[in-house]
Amino acid sequence: IANRYIMFINLGMSQYDLELWYKAIFDRSKKGKLSKAQMLAIYKEMSDLDPTRINEIVDSIEKIFDEDHSGSVDINEFMRGFILTTKGDLETKVEYTFRVYDNNGDNKISGDEINKMAN
Repeated sequence: IANRYIMFINLGMSQYDLELWYKAIFDRSKKGKLSKAQMLAIYKEMSDLDPTRINEIVDSIEKIFDEDHSGSVDINEFMRGFILTTKGDLETKVEYTFRVYDNNGDNKISGDEINKMAN
Protein backbone atom coordinates (compact mmCIF):
# COMPACT_ATOMS: atom_id res chain seq x y z
CA ILE A 1 0.00 0.00 0.00
CA ALA A 2 2.85 2.43 0.73
CA ASN A 3 4.14 2.44 -2.87
CA ARG A 4 0.83 3.88 -4.00
CA TYR A 5 1.57 7.06 -2.03
CA ILE A 6 5.10 7.80 -3.25
CA MET A 7 3.81 10.11 -5.98
CA PHE A 8 2.15 12.30 -3.34
CA ILE A 9 5.14 12.88 -1.07
CA ASN A 10 5.97 16.24 -2.67
CA LEU A 11 2.45 17.47 -1.93
CA GLY A 12 3.22 17.89 1.74
CA MET A 13 0.84 15.21 3.00
CA SER A 14 1.86 12.53 5.45
CA GLN A 15 1.46 8.89 4.50
CA TYR A 16 -1.08 8.57 7.32
CA ASP A 17 -3.25 11.38 5.89
CA LEU A 18 -2.97 9.89 2.41
CA GLU A 19 -4.07 6.50 3.70
CA LEU A 20 -7.10 8.10 5.40
CA TRP A 21 -8.04 9.91 2.19
CA TYR A 22 -7.51 6.78 0.13
CA LYS A 23 -9.71 4.69 2.42
CA ALA A 24 -12.46 7.33 2.48
CA ILE A 25 -12.45 7.54 -1.32
CA PHE A 26 -12.11 3.79 -1.83
CA ASP A 27 -15.12 3.20 0.42
CA ARG A 28 -17.17 5.36 -1.96
CA SER A 29 -15.99 3.49 -5.07
CA LYS A 30 -17.22 0.38 -6.81
CA LYS A 31 -14.33 -2.07 -6.92
CA GLY A 32 -11.78 0.75 -7.18
CA LYS A 33 -13.62 2.60 -9.97
CA LEU A 34 -15.47 5.91 -9.67
CA SER A 35 -18.27 7.23 -11.85
CA LYS A 36 -18.60 10.93 -12.58
CA ALA A 37 -21.42 11.17 -10.02
CA GLN A 38 -19.21 9.58 -7.36
CA MET A 39 -16.34 11.95 -8.18
CA LEU A 40 -18.66 14.96 -7.89
CA ALA A 41 -19.93 13.74 -4.52
CA ILE A 42 -16.37 13.25 -3.23
CA TYR A 43 -15.34 16.77 -4.23
CA LYS A 44 -18.43 18.25 -2.61
CA GLU A 45 -17.89 16.29 0.61
CA MET A 46 -14.10 16.28 0.94
CA SER A 47 -12.75 19.47 -0.60
CA ASP A 48 -12.98 23.15 0.16
CA LEU A 49 -12.93 24.13 -3.51
CA ASP A 50 -15.35 26.71 -4.86
CA PRO A 51 -18.53 24.68 -5.53
CA THR A 52 -19.07 26.50 -8.84
CA ARG A 53 -15.80 25.00 -10.16
CA ILE A 54 -16.28 21.39 -9.06
CA ASN A 55 -18.09 20.25 -12.22
CA GLU A 56 -15.32 21.71 -14.39
CA ILE A 57 -12.61 20.04 -12.33
CA VAL A 58 -14.34 16.64 -12.36
CA ASP A 59 -14.86 16.95 -16.13
CA SER A 60 -11.13 17.57 -16.49
CA ILE A 61 -10.18 14.62 -14.30
CA GLU A 62 -12.52 12.40 -16.28
CA LYS A 63 -11.07 13.67 -19.57
CA ILE A 64 -7.48 13.05 -18.50
CA PHE A 65 -7.84 9.77 -16.62
CA ASP A 66 -10.72 7.92 -18.32
CA GLU A 67 -8.44 6.88 -21.14
CA ASP A 68 -10.56 3.89 -22.19
CA HIS A 69 -13.76 6.04 -22.20
CA SER A 70 -15.53 3.55 -19.94
CA GLY A 71 -17.29 6.27 -17.95
CA SER A 72 -15.29 5.51 -14.81
CA VAL A 73 -11.92 6.47 -13.43
CA ASP A 74 -9.58 4.23 -11.45
CA ILE A 75 -9.35 5.32 -7.82
CA ASN A 76 -5.56 5.76 -8.00
CA GLU A 77 -5.92 8.06 -11.00
CA PHE A 78 -8.71 10.00 -9.29
CA MET A 79 -6.61 10.36 -6.14
CA ARG A 80 -3.84 11.93 -8.21
CA GLY A 81 -6.20 14.51 -9.71
CA PHE A 82 -8.07 15.10 -6.47
CA ILE A 83 -4.97 15.71 -4.41
CA LEU A 84 -3.29 17.80 -7.09
CA THR A 85 -6.32 20.07 -7.31
CA THR A 86 -6.76 20.34 -3.55
CA LYS A 87 -3.24 20.06 -2.10
CA GLY A 88 -0.51 20.40 -4.76
CA ASP A 89 2.23 23.05 -4.90
CA LEU A 90 2.09 25.71 -7.61
CA GLU A 91 4.41 23.92 -10.07
CA THR A 92 2.48 20.67 -9.78
CA LYS A 93 -0.81 22.50 -10.25
CA VAL A 94 0.55 24.33 -13.31
CA GLU A 95 1.68 21.05 -14.89
CA TYR A 96 -1.71 19.49 -14.18
CA THR A 97 -3.56 22.53 -15.53
CA PHE A 98 -1.47 22.45 -18.70
CA ARG A 99 -2.50 18.83 -19.26
CA VAL A 100 -6.14 19.74 -18.69
CA TYR A 101 -6.20 22.53 -21.26
CA ASP A 102 -3.90 21.00 -23.90
CA ASN A 103 -6.97 19.44 -25.49
CA ASN A 104 -5.29 18.04 -28.58
CA GLY A 105 -2.20 16.73 -26.74
CA ASP A 106 0.33 18.65 -28.88
CA ASN A 107 2.19 20.02 -25.81
CA LYS A 108 1.06 23.55 -26.68
CA ILE A 109 -1.93 25.57 -25.62
CA SER A 110 -3.45 27.24 -28.69
CA GLY A 111 -5.55 30.39 -28.85
CA ASP A 112 -8.66 28.25 -29.21
CA GLU A 113 -7.71 26.25 -26.12
CA ILE A 114 -7.14 29.51 -24.21
CA ASN A 115 -10.54 30.80 -25.30
CA LYS A 116 -12.16 27.58 -24.13
CA MET A 117 -10.31 27.88 -20.81
CA ALA A 118 -11.40 31.50 -20.32
CA ASN A 119 -15.08 30.98 -21.14
